[in-house]
Amino acid sequence: MWYNGGMEITGWITLAAVLVALGIGVSSIVQTNRLKTAEKRERLLNEIIEWALDLNKCGMGHKSTFSQAAVTDPVTPEKMFYSLSVLYDLASDIQGDASTLIVRSEHIKNICKKAFDKDLYAIIVKVIAALNEYNNSLLSELNAIPLDTNIKASDMNNVTALTKEVGAHKQAVKKLTNELLEKAANLMTANIE
Repeated sequence: MWYNGGMEITGWITLAAVLVALGIGVSSIVQTNRLKTAEKRERLLNEIIEWALDLNKCGMGHKSTFSQAAVTDPVTPEKMFYSLSVLYDLASDIQGDASTLIVRSEHIKNICKKAFDKDLYAIIVKVIAALNEYNNSLLSELNAIPLDTNIKASDMNNVTALTKEVGAHKQAVKKLTNELLEKAANLMTANIE
């Protein structure tokens, strides 16, 4: 039979079925791409959050020993040398951790620049700047610590002042890191809704 220019009803049904299947296939591909993008974004946010948590931990485990070694006012040169050598070892360990985090920070900055908004990127840039200042203050402290037994009280005073400066830089990193964690958590929960 001739319907609509020579096509039978079964041909129209077949064409409609093909179009419906094509529509479902395209819809499925679009949905899969959206899910992949959302999962990638979540994975990147998790990486940023992990980096920020590592920043918050950097040097915190040594805080009490660090302060005790720097603030103690030893009477003998041997006690001063011991306090300064403990402080040197701690500062060296923390500085190594900070250096590792600085290397990771470039990766985090690149991730954020490509995948997230300018607000999160601006916070990360501030955190990295503060981390670099923290690392530089640790290096200054390490350079100021005398490594021989010929130690004067002025050496202890100088190192104690530098230790306070290191603490101030650490607090700046911690404050900015907490701001970053809050922003990242907000982005993470925005994806859930």
